[in-house]
Amino acid sequence: MNRPAKLLPAPTLPIHIRSRSRHEAHKALHESTGVSSPLFLSNLNAVDEEVRPAPLQAPTLPIKSRSSLAPVPDENDMSDSEMSDIRTSDMVGVNDVDDPSQNFLDGQHETSNSVLLRDDNMEVYDSGSSSNGSEPSALEDVQKGFKSFKRQNSVEKYTHADVTERIQYCIEYSRACLQKGDLPAITSNFYVPITDPPSEVCQSLRSAAEEGVARLVWSAPSEECYTLGVQPLPVPTGYPYAVIAEPQWWVNQEDAQIRAGPDAEVGEVSRAQSYLREKAKRQAKSLKKSNSHVNQALRKLEEGLRRQEQGLPMHD
Repeated sequence: MNRPAKLLPAPTLPIHIRSRSRHEAHKALHESTGVSSPLFLSNLNAVDEEVRPAPLQAPTLPIKSRSSLAPVPDENDMSDSEMSDIRTSDMVGVNDVDDPSQNFLDGQHETSNSVLLRDDNMEVYDSGSSSNGSEPSALEDVQKGFKSFKRQNSVEKYTHADVTERIQYCIEYSRACLQKGDLPAITSNFYVPITDPPSEVCQSLRSAAEEGVARLVWSAPSEECYTLGVQPLPVPTGYPYAVIAEPQWWVNQEDAQIRAGPDAEVGEVSRAQSYLREKAKRQAKSLKKSNSHVNQALRKLEEGLRRQEQGLPMHD
């Protein structure tokens, strides 16, 4: 009885052959297994060419046709103002009004001819003039902005009147501390430019230094530095900032007053009283149910008290 011939599985290419070209793969298969494929037999005399991958190309974006784009207006048919608007809008992002760096890019700087004062807490500088009289450079703007941010955590400009008022207020506060014999808890350095004739603020600081209210830190031909006491900020009241009442303030006080707090106003006490009234109603309504949380807690407390009085273990 003739049995059918057993079909042999197709030979697979080794791993080191799979990456070769088709002609090299069939040639290696013939050398390793002895099996010749028709493609290999027909291409014995063919020249083996190396298969190289195609070079990578940068992805290209689809380009709209000229017909899909808006028509370009003729310059001869446009006015001068329209042409200037188009030229200005060509630079996207540069002429954005919302951009904070727009003033510097356009060269539009604020100018001021007044003498500016400054201190360690309120940085004031003139962004329109530099030391050499020319336009301020980007480095100068960055340095001034960083110094202001470092001293007060925000780049904020104060006017000459603001700093003058602050200096006068600090002189009065330092004089009051000197009369009481107290030392200011906070001090600040104030920098005053020297002018001819001296400004009113400069004269006030020099007089305060002679009285012992202010202290001259250093003096230069163009500027003087003085130290003055600064009144600290008021301490916030109420919990959790400070204790504003006696530790036993709640003794002999109503429940609403205790809930509202020691310094509560009349309206706050009324709201606390309404809340406590509603809470009592909810508890009374819950007691009517046998499976309420309040009844369960009361039963457990009674059972624990009974076992404690009889000396029984607290567990079954």
